[in-house]
Amino acid sequence: MTDSCAPTLLDRLLNFTLAYLWVGPLVTVYWYNSWSLPDNYLFPSHPVTSSWISGAIGYTIFFLGYLLQDPMSAFTVRQNKLVQGVILEVYTYVMCWGNVNQWRCVWVLLDEYTGVFLLNAALTTVFASLLLLLLRAHRTIASTPSTVRMDIPVKDHFKMNTLFDISGGYWFKAADAIFTAIFVDSVGIAVWRGVWEVMDLALTPDDKTMSGVWSLVISYSLAILLCLTQDLVKKISIRLETRHWLVALAFEDCVTLLHSTVTVCHWRGFWTLMSIYLPFKPLSHWVCHIGSFTLLAVGMAATSIPVLGLMRDGRLQKGEGVVFDNFYFTHMKKLLAMIKSPRLMSLQKSTKT
Repeated sequence: MTDSCAPTLLDRLLNFTLAYLWVGPLVTVYWYNSWSLPDNYLFPSHPVTSSWISGAIGYTIFFLGYLLQDPMSAFTVRQNKLVQGVILEVYTYVMCWGNVNQWRCVWVLLDEYTGVFLLNAALTTVFASLLLLLLRAHRTIASTPSTVRMDIPVKDHFKMNTLFDISGGYWFKAADAIFTAIFVDSVGIAVWRGVWEVMDLALTPDDKTMSGVWSLVISYSLAILLCLTQDLVKKISIRLETRHWLVALAFEDCVTLLHSTVTVCHWRGFWTLMSIYLPFKPLSHWVCHIGSFTLLAVGMAATSIPVLGLMRDGRLQKGEGVVFDNFYFTHMKKLLAMIKSPRLMSLQKSTKT
């Protein structure tokens, strides 16, 4: 980014505020209440059966999403704006629902088959994190509000990077999609579960309200620190890239760990407080499920809800590997400029005639 288009202090403040106080909480509201729906209606007295069914739904949707992303994109860009909008939101809603079911399957089955205790959670976190580091897919565990994904442009809406990003050969692409959806995504979920349950068991476990509050304190404190130091962190990353790629990669992984901590603490804080204080369940689950998705869709950020694809560690250069795009306000400014530009040109032509 050149100095001429560098974000102002106000831009940064609005980016932070909208990501952490608007998009992030709404995404968590969607996830908590959507997760609660199968808990309440899908064989609630048989959690293992319920979770396997969730897995069948979620993994099928995600496998198809990985496999059909190029045909879906090619088809959608040929449609008019209205049809494009309908396709995008229907697709996003289906992927959101698939992602929730995918995560619910892995999380609940790990709880049911391995138990919930501190050593288990800690070991799960360590081993799953090491696997992601070896696969160079550690970045995949950082999500909203550390990153914000916009619903535009249309051509990028269906993009879901796989681990190997194979572009040729149907069966090779299918194998890459299966491996990414079933193995890599599941390892990422295991990391989240491990960190989350370590905090459940170690962070004021006898007072759930304070546990949730402390999660949010950790999240927002660390997020502010990362926001204030992002330029310095980027400069350090650029300097390390000139030394050795492995040193730069290790630094990127450390920054990713901090952003992932922000994300997990943010989600857990709001999730815990909603589980205690949200009234009128299960009706409120439906209201929040529909309402949060609608608000994010209207704000062009519904694609921030699901975790779609992955970015390989070390792939981005010039310090971009330590930059986590949660620049919602900046993206909205660009979108409004794109909308106004054709209208302005049309108005100028009409005045000339």
